Amino acid sequence: MAEDGEFEPGQDAGVRWPRSVPLAVAGAACCVLGGAVCWYALRAWRRREDWLLRVLRWLTWRMAFRVMAWGALLSGLIGIMAAAGRFCKAHWDVPKVLLSLTVASYGLLVLAPLLAAAGLKWKAVPKAHKGFRQASKAALLGGLAAGQAVYAMCNLGGHDYRNAPLDFREACGVLGASSGVLLLGLLAAQMDGQ
Repeated sequence: MAEDGEFEPGQDAGVRWPRSVPLAVAGAACCVLGGAVCWYALRAWRRREDWLLRVLRWLTWRMAFRVMAWGALLSGLIGIMAAAGRFCKAHWDVPKVLLSLTVASYGLLVLAPLLAAAGLKWKAVPKAHKGFRQASKAALLGGLAAGQAVYAMCNLGGHDYRNAPLDFREACGVLGASSGVLLLGLLAAQMDGQ
């Protein structure tokens, strides 16, 4: 820590992470390892017909991928809600840019499901339905990008941004990490659907 209380770039500010983020990473690692073991076992025992082979068919890469995607989605949502709770308790004496990006992030994340619901209401009109779905996806990705931008600005920004109160920086860290995990979960869910 520098003499004036400023955190140096790359130095950990003592951010306390919610348990959902490391659990999602550990769950993803277990899913990948389990999928690899089951794939190897299925290849080795391809000609055998026993109970273990039938059990291992359920634990294929595709199932491991689905579990990993749902775990990432769930932990990302839990982390974003935990960050919202931390923002409510944080001191708001921060630069306006950080504050506006935080509000934009949560505003877009709330707007995305509303647009998706409006698209479901307009399902009879295919062009409107497609437009609402596209706007919903754009709002969700914009909210996640704004969440990661807040995290990057708190850690890599200028003197004003790095000297934001510690509780606000912790909330920014949780928001940025949870946005990344949720984005990976969305990507994995999209890849599984194709």
